[in-house]
Amino acid sequence: LFRSALLLAALVGLSQRHRVRWRTAGYYALAVAAKTFPVLVLGCVLRSARGARYRMLIMLAAVLVVLTLPYLGTPRALYTDIFRYDATKAPQGLSWQRELLELLGVDHAKQLSYLLPICFALVAVLLALTTELWLCTALTLVAFLFFSKVVLEQYLTWPLPFLLVVAAGTEAAVLAATCLVLAGLLTTVGMLDNATYHPLEPSALMPYSLAAICLIGLVMCMTMRRAPMRVLTS
Repeated sequence: LFRSALLLAALVGLSQRHRVRWRTAGYYALAVAAKTFPVLVLGCVLRSARGARYRMLIMLAAVLVVLTLPYLGTPRALYTDIFRYDATKAPQGLSWQRELLELLGVDHAKQLSYLLPICFALVAVLLALTTELWLCTALTLVAFLFFSKVVLEQYLTWPLPFLLVVAAGTEAAVLAATCLVLAGLLTTVGMLDNATYHPLEPSALMPYSLAAICLIGLVMCMTMRRAPMRVLTS
């Protein structure tokens, strides 16, 4: 909740018509420091920074440098913890890619999982260039759930506050309804995938259902990305 609150505060600051303040840059940098998922929306954050992109990048770099100070003497450990640890994982959790382990084998499934982040990066860039800040943030995080080879149940909470803001602020009723349905479905999947009771396991229904929810929601919202927002822009 704390990291999502920091990202929300940063987006509120970016949504204002006045020049982006250092405080807004600090909120975003701290959000990344608390949990790295806000870095996924760096593209739409920089696009909305209106003449303050260097300010955002400087603050982000400063916070990241402070966080990496304990690793200065062990750069290999820094590389392992940040990049290699996740990059070498096999598909798991709620990711649809875990079903490829049986179909293709571990090695081929891993190879495919290395290509999908490139697809995600292309989608994230497209969203950043064409979509309003709040909707861009929500859809980028939804796209991550689709393309990532590791999807844990807590990841499903990442897009929720931003989907709700879009639903409350858009002037397009269909977009609002789509965001609410998408948020509800992600919540339902998260509730079904819990620590004590798995009514749909060990079937592939949950990963494939989540993939379908994310893909359909992403496409539907993208078709309405030009809808104006009526809140948080004063």
